Amino acid sequence: MRDGAAGQQLAAVAGRLAKERNLSDACRGQIQHDLQLLGPLPETADEARDVAAKFPGARLVLGRRAVLTPLARDRARAAGVEIERER
Repeated sequence: MRDGAAGQQLAAVAGRLAKERNLSDACRGQIQHDLQLLGPLPETADEARDVAAKFPGARLVLGRRAVLTPLARDRARAAGVEIERER
């Protein structure tokens, strides 16, 4: 993904989070900034494992339509990642 596309994706995610939680524009900007610090979102299982290893005790929030397979649940537990469904 090119930097421009990644920036647009981060802005869209920040905007959606701010809207869903009724946050101010300043909060939206802070969310976008924090997402940029994290770097690109993982696209493969290996990348996701690398991110999980960097943040022990992390929590993964799945979207309403996300599918969690038994294997993915087991691997997340083994990596110490808590899984939560979005409400």
